[in-house]
Amino acid sequence: MREAVDRHFGQFTIRLSKAYPDLTKSDLSYCCLYLLDLNDADIAALMQRAYSTVSERSRKLKVLFGSEEPLSTILRGLAAEEQFL
Repeated sequence: MREAVDRHFGQFTIRLSKAYPDLTKSDLSYCCLYLLDLNDADIAALMQRAYSTVSERSRKLKVLFGSEEPLSTILRGLAAEEQFL
């Protein structure tokens, strides 16, 4: 999935991991799903995780990005930037 996102969004996960080195590989997978505008319930079903687990990850990512905006909004903004390092 990350490869497809990187092809479509200009090496998005590579740029994201450089800008936010604390992101884990799992965090990057979640970011890809949020970038595709999926919600916590959809992600929980796709990743076979409890909704509470996905919701907690969402809160963690918002803290890391320093925003209360929906993750899809945050990540789409970052993806649109040519260089966010």
